[in-house]
Amino acid sequence: NGENMIGLDTNEVAKKIKGEEGTTVKVKGAQVEDASEHTLYFEEEFALETILWEGYTWEGYSATGTPLLKFEANTMSAQTAQMGMGDAEITSQATIDSYKLTIKPNGGVYEGSETDIVIEQTYGSTYTVANPTRVGYTFLGWAIENEANAARFAEGIYTFGIGVNTTGVGDDTLIAQWKVNRYKVVLDLNDSKAGNGTTRAATTIG
Repeated sequence: NGENMIGLDTNEVAKKIKGEEGTTVKVKGAQVEDASEHTLYFEEEFALETILWEGYTWEGYSATGTPLLKFEANTMSAQTAQMGMGDAEITSQATIDSYKLTIKPNGGVYEGSETDIVIEQTYGSTYTVANPTRVGYTFLGWAIENEANAARFAEGIYTFGIGVNTTGVGDDTLIAQWKVNRYKVVLDLNDSKAGNGTTRAATTIG
């Protein structure tokens, strides 16, 4: 997890390599772990690599202290770095991605709004999708935009970045689906002038 750190130390040269949350750092093919130690010497070459977690964007390495003799700050894949003459620290940097969920009431009302709502949260976070309302209609569920007509979002919990579409990680749009209600009305017709008594008639509206 974040703050993976390795202490690389000699009498002349001290080096620390760590990875922020969202990265797994490897030195000489071994994953950097908390409190692990390794020794590097001046001019020694070593393999350096960052593996990025899903839902994160890599921002490169930051380096402080004595410059390395060989080092590519913008190379995430495996590279061969070379130790310098003094103390140095390298951090593999990453930021968590954000994704958007657009909710379209489609003629109804969602959380008090008749217009589309856009919710933006970070990868892996969740949001509880409520049911909308619409006078005279029954809510059938959420259709997923750009998916087949039969595709529905049935769960109450939406996870950002994981998504519900078949294209994988990304933004999503949910569209409310409705069915118009049908009502049966019974009319009592009393023709008092003709003296015919009461006639009952039924009709369905909707």
